[in-house]
Amino acid sequence: METKGRQSMNHISTEKRSSDRFLKIKLYSTILVVLASIAGMFLIGNFGLGILSSLRAHDDAATSFSALQQAAVFDLVRYLQTSDEEHFKEFLKDLTDAAGYNKAFRELEKPHPDLAAVYEGFAKVGSHREDIPGMIFVYNTFRNFEHMNKSV
Repeated sequence: METKGRQSMNHISTEKRSSDRFLKIKLYSTILVVLASIAGMFLIGNFGLGILSSLRAHDDAATSFSALQQAAVFDLVRYLQTSDEEHFKEFLKDLTDAAGYNKAFRELEKPHPDLAAVYEGFAKVGSHREDIPGMIFVYNTFRNFEHMNKSV
């Protein structure tokens, strides 16, 4: 009878051990899923912030381009009014810098763009060198979207 009781106890403890093992596996699996979800959300958030930062840089470059165009017109009008060569030189400089912006986008349209020309074009309108790779990525990724086409 004693051996039957021991066998029964061994059977119960074996069941309990397998049940505990199952619970541990279930707990660790749940923790792993939660940690993977948190890591995924972090990566998606980081990617989204990178896109937003690049769009901001693109918008700043477009604003600077527009300002350069307006400054060129202003300098040309001042030159016509005063015949001062300095205003004409400023007009040419503003026009050259604004043309660099257009050149950068024309270069990006090519199958194998010259990145040095793209960097130079964006730098002429005041874009920071650290922002330019993100601007290139955003343009190449979203250039076929309606709103991106309108902005360029």
